[in-house]
Amino acid sequence: MAEDMRTDSVFAFVVCLDFAVGAAWFWWPGPLDGGVQLLLRCHVRGGYRAFFHEQAHASVETYKNTRCRLVSHRQGRASRTEPSVSGMDPERLVYPLAKHVLLGPALRVAFRPQVTGLHHVPRSGPVILAANHLAVWDSLVLPLVVPRQVFFLGKHEYFTRPGRLGRAQAACFRGVGAIAVDRAGGRAAVAAMDASADVLRRGEVFALHPEGTRSPDGRLYRGHTGVGRLALRTGAPVVPVGILGTDRVQPRGQKLPKPGRVEVRFGEPLEFTGTERNREDVRFATDQVMQAIQKLSGQEYVESYAPMRLRG
Repeated sequence: MAEDMRTDSVFAFVVCLDFAVGAAWFWWPGPLDGGVQLLLRCHVRGGYRAFFHEQAHASVETYKNTRCRLVSHRQGRASRTEPSVSGMDPERLVYPLAKHVLLGPALRVAFRPQVTGLHHVPRSGPVILAANHLAVWDSLVLPLVVPRQVFFLGKHEYFTRPGRLGRAQAACFRGVGAIAVDRAGGRAAVAAMDASADVLRRGEVFALHPEGTRSPDGRLYRGHTGVGRLALRTGAPVVPVGILGTDRVQPRGQKLPKPGRVEVRFGEPLEFTGTERNREDVRFATDQVMQAIQKLSGQEYVESYAPMRLRG
């Protein structure tokens, strides 16, 4: 136990150092280049956990590219080699800065994620990550442990809150690759499905929670057919994911999270044949995904959708 406390103290010190240097580098990128590179290389050599080793190697190159974009932005000119960003593409600066410098190290210290089966996530090409949903932190833990950038759906309310804080929140969610979805259905939901398919057609990683909302009682509820439709429409493989422990970190109704270990389990990719227009094909694909998630998470399965009144 004493060794664990010393280790956590070291991690906490590194996180504080990350925040300090990362925030200062955002405003003064030139003089602090050496400090940021040193932090990233320390993560490469030491690492928070074994699975982070590969991510940290990539983050050195990410840092170099990010720094060039930041300097170009501050000098009022765009990089000649940088492709135009439009549509649903996120701001390329926010994601690597948050994951590797500002937010990611703190989350690794607080949640100490244990990952199994990460090799099931292909290193390139389109893939759908379908995970259970126990707490709001699920959507942050999943991108944290996957080396590739992950795009995901976000509640429409996250993008429409008024005031400066609301605008900042919307910009942050867009920056990390979130796509707004109106859970009331209709044309807005169709637009979100189209945007999700576009992400996969670009060869990216797209994550979603088939239950549509957080579980109100820790059980796994019947999946909505969006994951099946998306898989049949794009032909992308579906990697089931079981997330454990986030409901203990921040139970429903609790305002602030508490430190605790979470576990992320990736299953073998699932591929489906059929057509999106066939309801039976769509339902079959969705049910197969939910069965795979249940085997990974060990949750009790409920043959009904999560109650509407408890959604959030």
